[in-house]
Amino acid sequence: MASRSNSQSLKGLRESPLGRRVSMDYKLTPIKLACKEESVDFDWDGTFADLTRGFTEEFTEVECPKTLTLLDSNTECRRAASRVFRLCLRDGPFYEGGSLAFEGFDPEEVREGDTITVNFEMYNKLLDTLEDVKKRLIQEKLKKAEKAERAKAAAERRKQAGSLTRMQSLRDLGQRSMKNLSMKVGSFDLRNMYDKKGGSLDLSPDEYAKLGFKQKVWYTLEEPTSSMKAALIATFMSTLIFFSTVTFCVATLHGVYREDQPRDSFWFISEAFCVSVFTMELAVRLWACPERWRFFENYLNVIDGVAILPFWIETIMFAATGSDTEVPGLSVLRVIRMVRVLRLLKMSKGSVMLFAETMQKSFRPLNMLFMILAVVIIVASALMYFIERGRYNFKMQYWERPVAYRCAVYLTSTAAMGASPTYQAGEGNDCSLISVAADQLSAGFLCTYPYRKNLNCVTVYEQSPFNSIMHSFWWSWVSMCTVGYGDVNPATILGKTFGMIVVVVGVLVIALPVTVIGSNFSVGFNKEEADREMAEKKLLVDERRRLAEEAALMRESLSGSETSSPNFSRLQSLNDDGDSPAVPNRA
Repeated sequence: MASRSNSQSLKGLRESPLGRRVSMDYKLTPIKLACKEESVDFDWDGTFADLTRGFTEEFTEVECPKTLTLLDSNTECRRAASRVFRLCLRDGPFYEGGSLAFEGFDPEEVREGDTITVNFEMYNKLLDTLEDVKKRLIQEKLKKAEKAERAKAAAERRKQAGSLTRMQSLRDLGQRSMKNLSMKVGSFDLRNMYDKKGGSLDLSPDEYAKLGFKQKVWYTLEEPTSSMKAALIATFMSTLIFFSTVTFCVATLHGVYREDQPRDSFWFISEAFCVSVFTMELAVRLWACPERWRFFENYLNVIDGVAILPFWIETIMFAATGSDTEVPGLSVLRVIRMVRVLRLLKMSKGSVMLFAETMQKSFRPLNMLFMILAVVIIVASALMYFIERGRYNFKMQYWERPVAYRCAVYLTSTAAMGASPTYQAGEGNDCSLISVAADQLSAGFLCTYPYRKNLNCVTVYEQSPFNSIMHSFWWSWVSMCTVGYGDVNPATILGKTFGMIVVVVGVLVIALPVTVIGSNFSVGFNKEEADREMAEKKLLVDERRRLAEEAALMRESLSGSETSSPNFSRLQSLNDDGDSPAVPNRA
């Protein structure tokens, strides 16, 4: 095969007696359209659309695309078509395999008697390109129509703004909102909320129709994406799980919580309803499971059983004793009911697997992160312990540090202060009265200051939060992770300076491995998206092949005999030769 950019012009390759170009404006050009070892005479109108139509009708079982006009009007489609067809000149150059084929030729350069061959692999890509361009054009058309509709509606609103009342405006707004909502609801597919499991549960409609009743029940409950009915059941169960979790939490609020909840209360009835539905669902799934002995190997099924167990134990004890007898350890089982919220992971199982895969690939950077954190935390805790521990109290057996100073303050006045004068050393810092002079013109107070006001001040100590290196671990961990709860903090200037250094070191230590983890997540997410797109393309190709086979069977049943056109599957043999352009020259 020769490309136009690497070969001589077609004008130079033709002999002069055949140099007259056949005009395509007023009559058809007789050519030969070749597929593998076969060729047919074809009157071509000079367009890629006509070539594609002729090839589709003569050599394939595929229905003729309805978007052939895009091959002449759309640049992308025309470029794709130029890769499908190859031109063999009637009197062009030859080599051992046959005549030389040119790819990317201009339709106007084709003359009477030339042969055009087809690359089926590129033909299949051409169909995909036509479909993609068609969808894009439809979306653009819809966007233009929607934009025009909005502009028209805006103009109409401006025109009627003077005459419409507020109630009419609200009514129109509600109607438009309901119309937009109905359109969005109509295009919403509930199955897109769930991840497709695939594997043994990935069945075609024909395979699903062959299943028995029990197998269909199992498939419906295990694969929410299999049908709209399955998606509705999964959504109902997820909503019920969320509702039961919310009621379980709200029932512990002050004013709502009761130790012995009445059995006619809303909280007990809602809990009984939810647990009953969960029990029925678990029983049906256990009944429909093809391999019951492997049913509880799935951790989600174990969670389902553990979540409903405490309620039934309480119910059985109440029925046996007639009262709410406290069973030892049952309070712990009640907390286990919260594990049912883990069933919501079914809605995004693919996300959980992606997170687990990312953590698995990031084991080395995570190991490095925790190793460095451990070393830095031990060093920082030891240094902060020696900086902030203060003095040792031998009587109480702990370290203590100064927090304030109690200083005596003496005040004088030109007027009598009274028998019980008051004084504040700052807002909200009341001082205690020590003494008052007999003439009440002077008084002494004992005040608390954060600094040493004079030499007579008495230091106030408290137990140091950095009482040991082990106690300092909490401050180091919180500071390095840049959380900073503020429950433990240094008091000295040296301690605060060292604390700033620890925070900066923590940011640097955490930031470096986190970038690797983020990169691994991006790689896994992109791979998952590529696999999903590949699966969608495979389904599209399988559907197209199935429709072609159904059309062939229908034609055979109508004609009563086999069709004269070759089978569609033989075109796949074109892929065996790859890009070989060898076609016998039958001109």
